Amino acid sequence: MSSLNWSLKNASGYVLLSNIYAAAGNIHLCEDVEQQRKERCVKKQPGHTSIEVNTEVHTFIVEDQDPQFEICA
Repeated sequence: MSSLNWSLKNASGYVLLSNIYAAAGNIHLCEDVEQQRKERCVKKQPGHTSIEVNTEVHTFIVEDQDPQFEICA
């Protein structure tokens, strides 16, 4: 990860690299990148999706939820 140049406080670089590793089947590297992001207290934007059921729209939001990393200054 050190060969790439991005802000260590910007989640987009971590997410991109993690997704590349995951797509290539390198799950352990994907997990390492996510671990580093969380250790540095870098938060991702919440993911969200919406579905419509019987003309009613339901929205689901997912955020980082790892209690061991919630102690960030």
